[in-house]
Amino acid sequence: MTAPWNVVGISADTAEQTFKLALKANSPLYPFAPNAGVVHCPGDVRYKQNMPGKGWAFDSYSKPNGVAGEGYINYWGSGATYTKMSEVASPTATFGFVEDVDSRGYNIGTWVLLWNLGTAKNGHPQSFNWNDPLPMYHGNVSTFSFLDGHAVHHKWVDAAITSYGKTTAAGNTAFTAPITNPGADYEYVYQGYRFPGWRE
Repeated sequence: MTAPWNVVGISADTAEQTFKLALKANSPLYPFAPNAGVVHCPGDVRYKQNMPGKGWAFDSYSKPNGVAGEGYINYWGSGATYTKMSEVASPTATFGFVEDVDSRGYNIGTWVLLWNLGTAKNGHPQSFNWNDPLPMYHGNVSTFSFLDGHAVHHKWVDAAITSYGKTTAAGNTAFTAPITNPGADYEYVYQGYRFPGWRE
């Protein structure tokens, strides 16, 4: 199903107004932040492009699937997702929102990593593979917020991830990100993408 604002050929003004109405009607967070701008990064200019077959994109963030996410393929390998804040062992270290981009034009669902709970890597008893894109709307920097309410910038250092992130920020992307070597970027995402059963 196509979102009513994600229609090729409509003006940016019309799409934005339609998006705002849908957000007001459907988002549980809207009463607490009644401004569509809170879901848009100023560096995300996809909405100006109205790309053929992709329509209009304004929402720049998603929840990680570890927080109230989708159960598809056993929660994308993690086995479970947080459904209550009281379940979260470390809100200061757990991603709440990440910058996201979807090849379909607007962000559908959550931001997903594919977890391998029985495969050790990088000194951890479990590991993940990239799945959803990692946009970089600010050069080689992405913004992450955490469940305790604070937000930080992460400066990416892996050249393959940085190159991919700049490309995806323009909306030119498929779902699968490149493989990155274990290192600072992998460790940062590993530590922040937590879920029930996550292990240090």
